[in-house]
Amino acid sequence: VDGCAGAFSLRRLLAAVTQTTTLLGLAAMIVGNVSVAIYLDRQERKEIETAHHNASNLTTAFEQHIVRAIRNVDQALLVARGEYERDPNQFDVETLITRDYFPKDLAIQLAVIGPDGWMRASNLQAGSAVDLSDREHFRVHVNNPHDELFISKPVLGRVSKVWTIQFTRKLRDASGNFAGVLVASVDPRLLSRLY
Repeated sequence: VDGCAGAFSLRRLLAAVTQTTTLLGLAAMIVGNVSVAIYLDRQERKEIETAHHNASNLTTAFEQHIVRAIRNVDQALLVARGEYERDPNQFDVETLITRDYFPKDLAIQLAVIGPDGWMRASNLQAGSAVDLSDREHFRVHVNNPHDELFISKPVLGRVSKVWTIQFTRKLRDASGNFAGVLVASVDPRLLSRLY
């Protein structure tokens, strides 16, 4: 009886599997699973494409922000240098940093380094003189015949005691000779923020 019952169950199972409705149901399940997989794959590709596009837009916006910030700081240095070179004796750092064109939102310090490497003036002037003759942002201008903006690696400020990036321009005397360096110290965190 058990052998007969086992054969009977096997026959019923084979008959059920070979019926059209069972085959159609199985085919529908396969088609459904494949359709869901295709849909999810397309959604994933779409999300990745959107993420790439958004990242590209953010990169472009950040690049434009950095370029604008560099231009603003350099423009302020050029204007300040013009004022210094017109009349070095009347040049006042404190007054200069209050002017509209000075990028107060970026630069935390404006300083004048003399041709000997000693700081002559700063809006953050320490009580004693500060020797900056060993700093790259000073040395790069000493024997350089070109008039170029120099942007340093981040350095720990000897006056500000803060990590900053130094934006510098060469100062010239009335004869066009090296007269020192004008420095705008920029906090890298302020430079990297994107509105």
